[in-house]
Amino acid sequence: MVRKNNIDNKTNEVYQQFYQMAKSVFNFLTISYDFKEKGFTKSIYGCFLEYQNKTTRVVISYQPREGGIYVEIGKSKVRESILPIYFHINKFYLNYLIYLRTSKGIKQDFHELNKPNFDYMNQILINFADALIKYSEEVLKGDFKVLSEIENAMKNKI
Repeated sequence: MVRKNNIDNKTNEVYQQFYQMAKSVFNFLTISYDFKEKGFTKSIYGCFLEYQNKTTRVVISYQPREGGIYVEIGKSKVRESILPIYFHINKFYLNYLIYLRTSKGIKQDFHELNKPNFDYMNQILINFADALIKYSEEVLKGDFKVLSEIENAMKNKI
């Protein structure tokens, strides 16, 4: 399902191109981890491609106003909590986990993404897909032990 919220034609074309690239690069989720595409949403803030399996949700987004491409991973079924995010984590950005494991994340050039340079954008998507498998395969299979590691790291920075 594609939803569109008052965006101009040029932006819509960029979002469609992102969708096609992201869908192709992250196709391994459907083949190897039993994920299903749940939807693609477009807004003035960015576009969001969502995948979900029985345990895990993955959202790949392009958010020009925020300066990049993001991959968010979390539990499929989450009860809403009244606690702030740093007390009860149910999802995280993949770059948090990469930082935790390697002390450096996937860097992005804001200007290249916003030209848009589609070759560059595709390479960033490939980098995230590779990192998703390398650093969070257990989460894709429903093992969320890493959430407590991320939670502890965030508490220590507060």
